[in-house]
Amino acid sequence: MRCEEVRNRLGAFIDGESDIVEGRKVQRHLERCSGCREELAALREIGDFLAGECVPAAPRGFRSKVLVAAEQALESQGKPEREPFLDLPTWWRSARPALRVAAAAALALGLGLGILLGTGPTGPAPAAPGSPPVVQADPYEAHYLSASPTGSLPQVYLAMASQLDRGGE
Repeated sequence: MRCEEVRNRLGAFIDGESDIVEGRKVQRHLERCSGCREELAALREIGDFLAGECVPAAPRGFRSKVLVAAEQALESQGKPEREPFLDLPTWWRSARPALRVAAAAALALGLGLGILLGTGPTGPAPAAPGSPPVVQADPYEAHYLSASPTGSLPQVYLAMASQLDRGGE
């Protein structure tokens, strides 16, 4: 391992969070590299210092005073009114006329295209009664999936695709 990699992993090494293999690699590097050993010693010294620091205790009744003050502040403000995520009537009234026309046109175009593209034939025309079936090339070019085991995901995909081609759902 390089020094940069070891130094990035020293925190986990000190805390015992390294896996066994990584810990051994770091340990071997530390045996050979004095710079990384110094970095490890500095980190341990900082950790020991911080562990020795004591957090002063809060004064008696501090927690309850803070909670009471927070409740009073909320009551004095009243419940905030929540604005709806999208208030279309307000937006429609405040929008410029050109923006309203553009929005209406986009909506009409989207609906029209959706209706137009959503209707129509979904597959080849049905063959005439008594005529031999027409064999088509693989429309999905997924012939490489045919060697997959039965019940596998590629086989399920091919079965669904061929069923859709026949007009099934």
